[in-house]
Amino acid sequence: MNPTLVTSVLAGFMVGVVIALILVRLTPPRRSGLAARANDAAAWAGVLSQALRELKTRQAVADSQREDAESRAVQAELLYRVILDSVPNGVVTFDGAGALVTVNPVARRLLGTGAAGTDLPFPLATQLQTALSGGTPPYLETDLMVGSAAIPVGVQTRPLAVGGSTAGAVMVLVELAELRRLQTRARLVEELADLGQLTAGIAHEFRNASGTLRAAAQFLAGKVEGPAREAVDDLLQETDRLARVTTDLLDFARPWERGIESVELDAVVQEVAQHLQAAFPAYRAELTLSCPGRTVLGKGTLLARVVDNLVRNAIEAGPQGGSVLLRTSEIADESGRWLTLQVMDRGAGLTVQDEEEAFFPFRSTKAGGTGMGLTLARKIARLHGGTVTLANRDGGGAVATLKLPPGEAVA
Repeated sequence: MNPTLVTSVLAGFMVGVVIALILVRLTPPRRSGLAARANDAAAWAGVLSQALRELKTRQAVADSQREDAESRAVQAELLYRVILDSVPNGVVTFDGAGALVTVNPVARRLLGTGAAGTDLPFPLATQLQTALSGGTPPYLETDLMVGSAAIPVGVQTRPLAVGGSTAGAVMVLVELAELRRLQTRARLVEELADLGQLTAGIAHEFRNASGTLRAAAQFLAGKVEGPAREAVDDLLQETDRLARVTTDLLDFARPWERGIESVELDAVVQEVAQHLQAAFPAYRAELTLSCPGRTVLGKGTLLARVVDNLVRNAIEAGPQGGSVLLRTSEIADESGRWLTLQVMDRGAGLTVQDEEEAFFPFRSTKAGGTGMGLTLARKIARLHGGTVTLANRDGGGAVATLKLPPGEAVA
């Protein structure tokens, strides 16, 4: 029973008792004498005593019901808080004036501890004002600064209607970083497949040509001696290298036979450095590998081509017999966490034109160069969600930096 209703009934009952007593006092006694009056008073005293006992009983019931209602309200509030704190998305509610009413931990981390709608970033504040005016703002995607990091979020705001009028608003914030990572991986799958179809035909043509060249070189190897034989040996070595590149391209053209791999960056760098040490005996590789077990998702053959290209450029840019420094590290910046490889030489460095045009296709400052190396390196890096950049190195020379998003660590 409603405690307020019980109290009203009891109050009405007491008023009736008082009125009855007044009427008794005004009614002439039917009996005379002190005994009659005493009997009447005793009777009404009993009625009043019974009424008081009934009142106390009903008041106790009302108090119990009120305490039970308060307990249920507290339990409901606690359950609401537990549910709100457990939601993986940010949830914020505002009153009709735009003041913050509730905010769960996720929303507090994304928005800070502001106490009013005016403390919201501009695009969110605009959404809130639209909702408080009774409108339905469109879905919004924006970046929120949390410390020095930009966190992508999706925002949905709706008015809270009570009795046909807007009493406040609710805002839901969904972090999009994981969704965007999945979208990047999906694009990687699609673009690798498209690029694979293109390279398949080219690789087959290369394989046919290299096979013809090798057969001719092997025939000549048994017919010539001296300097001519050395030239034929060089031809055989280059046709073997071309065959390996062709095999890599064909493997790339069929990437989904084995799927995307977890590629350990340090292992790729070390393998490429050793291979190039054999190809360029005069150069020295200085390795500083700081990412053991750290991987990226992609194709190992493609990433090896990127590293090979960057190191070859550094070798050819530096002095004869010079060294190339290869350094891996894991960093964090405003755009997220990255595995990086820096390839540093002590060559002539970069001109302004080099910095502007280094990644243009078919542009090369090297004799016999195709001008496609850096262009393909950047393309492959982008397919893996990363970047390749060039800059001048302190003290002379240049530094090429490969940045890739980290995958799972190798156990």
